[in-house]
Amino acid sequence: MWIITLLIIIGGLSYIYSKSDKEEENIIFKLIGYSFLGAFLFRINEFPIPLGFLVFLIFFKPIVNKVAKTRAAYLGLLVLFIGIFSSMVSNYYFERPVEVVASSSNIYMLDTKEDWQKIQEKIGYPRNLKIEDFRVNYEEDGQIRDFRYDLVGYLENEIILYRVKLLPDKQVYSINAIKIDQWAQYGRLVLADRFFEALEKVNLKEVVNQEKKLEWYVVASRGEYITSVEDATHFMYEEGKMTRVDNSDLPISGFYISLYGMRQILKTSTSESYEGSNVINFWFQQW
Repeated sequence: MWIITLLIIIGGLSYIYSKSDKEEENIIFKLIGYSFLGAFLFRINEFPIPLGFLVFLIFFKPIVNKVAKTRAAYLGLLVLFIGIFSSMVSNYYFERPVEVVASSSNIYMLDTKEDWQKIQEKIGYPRNLKIEDFRVNYEEDGQIRDFRYDLVGYLENEIILYRVKLLPDKQVYSINAIKIDQWAQYGRLVLADRFFEALEKVNLKEVVNQEKKLEWYVVASRGEYITSVEDATHFMYEEGKMTRVDNSDLPISGFYISLYGMRQILKTSTSESYEGSNVINFWFQQW
């Protein structure tokens, strides 16, 4: 797009110069200056304002070569609008939802490793992808009710937030990409590659196989490094295997994946309330 814009500038200035009074000293440089003025942009809360062109209309009243200088300012304004429009089109194209076929809509049959590879390929293999707010709600038979997580990484020197959601009825992942300026908690998050490696070792039926049947089941992770003294069932993933952690060894630090069921604690004619039960935490380190 920048090549087209450059050609418009060169072609436009050449035409304007050919129609100008060339006896004026340094007229070509003045026309370039008026074009730059017309293209000057100022933003207020991300709203673009053609400040340079407004300054031209209010303060500049050329007498010599008035038509040529006015045309040069309008040329700059045209270039400004082309830049804004091309940026909007580029962002729309980049941030449009894309889809990746999922291996299954059943959590027990889902091949998370294969799906993760397909997702990375679809979004262009961003660098240093980290994961946050991973959550899957599923039924006792494994049917997924809700599956979503966020990814943050670098693509061509820009920070990109990817919102990933599995649509069980279509058996596809829907992915939305958003360009962001920064992500404050990025340094505390786990690398997505490491997360999915640990997730493969989690027995998702472990909480389902307990005697007490619950309404539905959850596997979730904030993706952040934390320290916990929670009186629950803990496992540590090290050297490719899960090992039970005794509560006497608490506190425990690292990244974790929680597995638990949801039980109903209140039901009225207008609302229902649930809470997590039978929590199992699976811990792991970055590498």
